[in-house]
Amino acid sequence: MLFRNFGGIHQFAVTCARDLQRIDDLDLAHWAATSAPTSDLCSDPTLASALDPLDTGRVRAGQLVAARAFLFARLRGRDRLADRSSSLFFEEFDTQSPEGRLMLATARRVVAELGRGGDGAVHLDDVVAFAASRTSRLANGDGVVPAAALDDPELAAALTDMLAVVPGRLDASGQPGFGREELDNFAERAQAWLDWRQGRAQAEVWGAATEHAAAAMDRLSSPLQIWFALCDLAQAQEQAGGVGAVHTPRDDEWPGLDLPALQRALGRVPLSAPVPTAELATDAWVHPAQRADVALVRATCPGTAGAAWTRATWDALQAELAPWRAWRQAQPPESFDALGPERVGALCDPELLAALHAAVQCDADAAAEVDALGDLQRTLALHQSLLEIANNFVNFSAVYDTTQVALFDAGSLVLDGRRLEFCLRVADRAKHRAVAEAGALHLVYCEVFAAAGGAALFEIAAPVTSGEVGRIAVGRRGLFIDRKGEQFDALVVDVVDNPVSIVEAMRAPFRHAWQALTDRVQAVAGTVVDPKKGLLALPDKPADAAKPADAGKTVDGKPAEAPKAAPPSWQAILVGGGLTFAALSSAVTYAVTSLARMRLTTLVLAVVAVCVLVAVVAGLLGWLRLRRRDMGALLEANGWAINARMKVTRRIGLYFTRRPPLPADARLQRPDALAVFTAPEDRRRARTLAVWIALWSLAVALYAWVRYAG
Repeated sequence: MLFRNFGGIHQFAVTCARDLQRIDDLDLAHWAATSAPTSDLCSDPTLASALDPLDTGRVRAGQLVAARAFLFARLRGRDRLADRSSSLFFEEFDTQSPEGRLMLATARRVVAELGRGGDGAVHLDDVVAFAASRTSRLANGDGVVPAAALDDPELAAALTDMLAVVPGRLDASGQPGFGREELDNFAERAQAWLDWRQGRAQAEVWGAATEHAAAAMDRLSSPLQIWFALCDLAQAQEQAGGVGAVHTPRDDEWPGLDLPALQRALGRVPLSAPVPTAELATDAWVHPAQRADVALVRATCPGTAGAAWTRATWDALQAELAPWRAWRQAQPPESFDALGPERVGALCDPELLAALHAAVQCDADAAAEVDALGDLQRTLALHQSLLEIANNFVNFSAVYDTTQVALFDAGSLVLDGRRLEFCLRVADRAKHRAVAEAGALHLVYCEVFAAAGGAALFEIAAPVTSGEVGRIAVGRRGLFIDRKGEQFDALVVDVVDNPVSIVEAMRAPFRHAWQALTDRVQAVAGTVVDPKKGLLALPDKPADAAKPADAGKTVDGKPAEAPKAAPPSWQAILVGGGLTFAALSSAVTYAVTSLARMRLTTLVLAVVAVCVLVAVVAGLLGWLRLRRRDMGALLEANGWAINARMKVTRRIGLYFTRRPPLPADARLQRPDALAVFTAPEDRRRARTLAVWIALWSLAVALYAWVRYAG
């Protein structure tokens, strides 16, 4: 087992099938990474499903070992693993194992149905395409047959009619269909409906007109019961001597000639005029809304045509109709009436049901073949990428090898004239930064856009590992190039500031001091100089130093807002400015006096010594921080379980962040292309600089003569 030095850490090199065979001999503590989210693998989705068949969302060391065992159990020829080919020759399958023989048979069938196989090999793209088209075929292994998958038009039409009555379940293609249970359920419910239909003749107590007469009796039930109640009231009024007379509308309630009002008034009129005997004579007036139903019942029901109706007569009719009502209540819930008894009977034909059962069984029998098709796809995907994925878990050779691209490397970022070669997709920037800061790297977080003004597609994090920070800052734009070479706009949205080199760490204190000084000068200049009011910006009105009388009061139960501080008066500015000027003058006088007592060489050496000390200390601290740089923190922030420290040395830093060289045949023109236009200006600047140097030299010489000669 060969352990190579990758980034200062010795890791097991996986270069061939023999090395893959021994990865489980290596203790997990010696693996570079033992767990990672599948979302970080920038590869074909088939690889993620091949490594994570249970869809857990992560790839662990045990899953990688299981994938290796799965692949080796089906292959005899493993020499082409290093080629990372997505195809397998038929002779490379292991015919000594049942898994290998099944893979070989499945591969031969795929290439035969696709009309391929002239090269004696099966290809991953062909298997993926065949599997996608297989879902719309009859034998797709799910045990559900949609109507579109049946070649026989009669069977397809029968299944369509069945689905219109009894709901099915979705096939692998997304279309509704019938399985074995649905067919049995339809046959049972359809036969129950046919048996129910056969009882109609016995339930029709009044012949063929029973259904219409029953519907008319249902409509007459409520109006007739109201009429019987009114008759009882009329009989009671007659017996009571007219006490409790029924209210009649007054003239002012008459609807007049308003048609809707007349119709509403008509709706309040009872079935017939109430009579104390509660008998509806054959020649009695009947409300127009119920007249047809009364005539239908009298014509249909025997014994009621020439006799008056009483409550006993109506109850007798209801009892006589009870068998019909019981038959109607026993009707199955499915809507077989839309098909009719003849069509339902044809759908229950034993031969038709047997043919549909055979189609369902044919589909179910293909389950093993479909599983084998999925295994073949997984085998080809692992043959193409298993060695590569091992070099992203057992070791990180793909990260440090310039000829490879790590599976978790999303692409490169062109920013500030440099290429940042390592970019990692980030889902949650805040969480990622909280962990990634421990890596002591200078990180740049960018949003990636596909179109101007559009929403960000995703975010990336890229380390700056060499050179200097330069002009990289929030708001700067760059170009992101993904693994396929497609280009996207990138916008810097966050920066983790850390030293990039020792030289930059040594210059950092002076840069920060200069920045602080310039910021302070700009702040003072901004408060004193006003372009509208002049050099000294004085307030328009004097400030009132007294506390307002309504301080602490409330408005609508809420504390009142604190009054804004008034600007200082011009007297205060003059006094403060005078005091400041006096203090500065004293400080400058003391400093000049102290410096005048020192020898020039001592002064220069003191300044140089202080600068050197500050630079050395900053450089030492920067060097210690640079030694702590760890690329593994970027992966850990994304959810990886990292064992090996991914140190970023100077040599590695030059690989991850580099300024690409010019083309080999490039020629540099040293003179400035604008020299013709800028030469007079350059000469004037040179003369001015020479004069200033001469004046400063004269001043220094004069100072030295006064200081030492005197």
